[in-house]
Amino acid sequence: MRGAFLSSCDPAKPLEGIQPAEDCLAQRDGSPLPYSAQHWRSQWHTVEESKGSLMLQRKAPAKLAKLRHYSLGATTVLMCLLACMICVALPGCSGCQEDPAAKAKREAEEELEAKRKKAEEAKKKKKEEPKEEFTVGNLLVEPNENTPGGAVKPGHWIGVSQLMQANKADFNGDVAWQSVDDQGRPLLISRAPNPFSLKMSRPVSLAFKQQTPKQIETSLFVPQAPGSIRFRGRLASSSLGMQWPLREEIYQVMAPHEYQMVVLSRDPRRYAFLKSLDSIAPPDGGDHPTGRSRYYYVLMPPANKPVPLSSQALTWTSIAYLIWDDMAADRLNEGQQRALLDWLHWGGQLIVSGPETLDTLRSSFLAPYLPAESAGTMTLTTEDLAKFSAAWTLRNPRGPGRELRAINPWSAVKLKPRSDVPGVKVLATSSADAPLVVEGRVGRGRMVVTSFHLAERELDNWPSFDHFFNACLLRRPPRIYSRAGEDNKLLVNWEDEHNQRLDPRRVTALRLFGRDGGYSYAAPPTNEEQRPTHVRFQHAPNPANPFGGNAPDSDELPPLGLGSWNDSAPVPDAARGVIRDAAGIEIPSSTFVMWVLAGYLLVLVPLNWVMFRLLGRIEWAWIAAPLIAIAGTALVVRLAQLDIGFVRSVTDVGVLETQPSYSRGHLTRFSALYTSLSTGYDFEFDEAAGLIQPFSTGDGRASVGQTPHELEFRRDDKAKLTGFHVLSNRADLVRSEQLIDLSGPIQLATGKEGGAAGTSATVDNRSTFALRHAIAVRRSSTADKWDVAWLGDIGAGSTATGTFEAVPRNELLNRWDELSSIKIGNAEKLLSLRRVLDKAITDDEIRPGDLKLFASIETPLAGLTVSPRSTQPRHLTLLVANLIHAAVPEPKKDRNTRQHFAIEPPRAPLEEESPQPGLLP
Repeated sequence: MRGAFLSSCDPAKPLEGIQPAEDCLAQRDGSPLPYSAQHWRSQWHTVEESKGSLMLQRKAPAKLAKLRHYSLGATTVLMCLLACMICVALPGCSGCQEDPAAKAKREAEEELEAKRKKAEEAKKKKKEEPKEEFTVGNLLVEPNENTPGGAVKPGHWIGVSQLMQANKADFNGDVAWQSVDDQGRPLLISRAPNPFSLKMSRPVSLAFKQQTPKQIETSLFVPQAPGSIRFRGRLASSSLGMQWPLREEIYQVMAPHEYQMVVLSRDPRRYAFLKSLDSIAPPDGGDHPTGRSRYYYVLMPPANKPVPLSSQALTWTSIAYLIWDDMAADRLNEGQQRALLDWLHWGGQLIVSGPETLDTLRSSFLAPYLPAESAGTMTLTTEDLAKFSAAWTLRNPRGPGRELRAINPWSAVKLKPRSDVPGVKVLATSSADAPLVVEGRVGRGRMVVTSFHLAERELDNWPSFDHFFNACLLRRPPRIYSRAGEDNKLLVNWEDEHNQRLDPRRVTALRLFGRDGGYSYAAPPTNEEQRPTHVRFQHAPNPANPFGGNAPDSDELPPLGLGSWNDSAPVPDAARGVIRDAAGIEIPSSTFVMWVLAGYLLVLVPLNWVMFRLLGRIEWAWIAAPLIAIAGTALVVRLAQLDIGFVRSVTDVGVLETQPSYSRGHLTRFSALYTSLSTGYDFEFDEAAGLIQPFSTGDGRASVGQTPHELEFRRDDKAKLTGFHVLSNRADLVRSEQLIDLSGPIQLATGKEGGAAGTSATVDNRSTFALRHAIAVRRSSTADKWDVAWLGDIGAGSTATGTFEAVPRNELLNRWDELSSIKIGNAEKLLSLRRVLDKAITDDEIRPGDLKLFASIETPLAGLTVSPRSTQPRHLTLLVANLIHAAVPEPKKDRNTRQHFAIEPPRAPLEEESPQPGLLP
């Protein structure tokens, strides 16, 4: 039964006597009801009336009953609920509705609370789950975009980095990597006569309580392999003897003409348009499956991450250009800064994008090499750019090309060219003749500075920008567009040499004489019939099947380009011939043998008999005879340096290359190790930046089924190679490289810079090495001759002057060989560097305007220790000192544009920042 309690406003007044006009009903608590007593009496029965209160009961729908007495408290509650429901249902009434802002705030707080609870539950669940021993990130090749994978160049050493974290306990041990094929077999780095595989390792120390992952850097060698390169790694504890495998990393193989262009910018995404330029990815007439081959991999590292560049310059050989845009120089550590300077001096090219960058670098390690200084700020309008636009805008078939316009004035910096930097040249000016692009030489390389920002949108939209970028900033030869192939597809080629479209020398200026000296390019065949016999790729035998031999000869090795460790390159091949002729042991001369034999017989017979005859013990002479024989043998071995059964000799042929006014040199050693009894050798550099591996003897391929020897290249505070075994009575070869400090440059004397065109040359040797038989060489105006200045010996810290004379090439080589060759012990053999010098004095190596110094260094160069020590060491090094580099030719316009064929260049979308892979378990 439902009811309500009502009471009169006046408790002394009975409810029955209340008239409708005087109705004043209230709830028991005194609050008035919304309806009159007449309403209640018409709708309710009276159940009970007592002391001014009624007990009411709702009448049935068919007929109304009299009001009955109800308690006033229940009626009050019911009426309040009904009133609230009616108010909420009334249209247009928002007084009881929740405020939208408050509702949004409440929902946001509820959502945050739900996320917090979910995160706590996930965290609790993660704590309950068993952790892996280590959290290890991807093996990232330097440089990179902080993404896994990428591309590597065969035959090159590369720098890699990896994030690691210990999850359960402190870890001390090693991380090791090895290149393998798709079946997990180690790839060979040397095939003749003994096959070798290379394991590359470094120590790792991880603290369990360390909150952030530790970045581990090392160096890896990329052998030749078809298709892709795989690296398989593992962590090994030095105390527990346990190993943990790491994920296998797979990388794409770069072609010989493909190199890297790295953008170092606060906003690298602005340079995404570079990937669509024909100077980066040229149309190739349909030779490539996508219709566009590639000259450069444009890499744009994230600005909020450590700069992914190696601290060793010898691993920068795949980088052709750096674009620097307003990045603080101190973001590079000391090793990276030194590596960048080494890279620049050997041919690297740095493009500095203004206007803020010049001020950023003003007090940095690059300051001495900047070709221009900041003289304040300025703005560039369309009128200011008119002269620049006229100089670089190419015509199209419909008439003059579209000029460069600045929709809004560009911010720019006033460039003041420097007079104390070699090779400074203004490449572009404004309408008011203000320099807009200035370049200068840094050794063999160069640095170019722009007054304006290279990522201006109007530049990207300018049809002639690709032409300006190729000729003025990249400083490459002019190009010509044409149609090619059966499908008549677009092709771009070099204007002067159409068959050198893929020549690496047109893509990168980086050169290391020990690797690239004498390099010549052979264009690939145009059809299958002209292709040479495939060079087959040899695998290491499968350990699971030791009797199965090598893998089938079914894969073709990719060719090697500039900057690679190619054992068949001209300079290594010449050095191999030198050490093959000179390696071995010193055989005592016949005179030495006769004197030693006579002395032995004199002591054994007459002196032995006379001594014991005088002592009266002649029978003791028989006892002394064996002792005298043993002592005589030891003396003969010592005098002849012929330790019977343990003869060891080492023959080093080195090439030391230096750059103008730079006190560091690139040293390449080709070493032959001879032993009369099988010996294991270890090699250790004085620093971590050295590189070393076996050097092919050129005797052919390894025998089928021959088990490869595994070597370990270890990088710590010093670089080491262990496990190199030389078999009995043979000489095996190793090859090593490092950049060494000379304590001072080898250069033209101050005030004597006219050696490139003058009648004489004065050379100042500020290094710590004594130079023997030095000659300065340049191109001659007389055909088939070279201008040579004979300088003689130049001691450390000394100066020498010579007068140029025209000498035929063969006469030059023969005369210098007679002076510089050294005799090997008592033998008739000579240690001669003529073969190596023959590769250095060529038209390709000495261009018009170049001036080079050649000399021999007979003292051993420090930096590499070989154990065990050899009793018969021989060392001879050829110095190749670049005194003057020829000026870079003036930039030239392309012959035509792709608009001549009504083809617009594809536009790359503005790429978002590369995803961050983080740490992968």
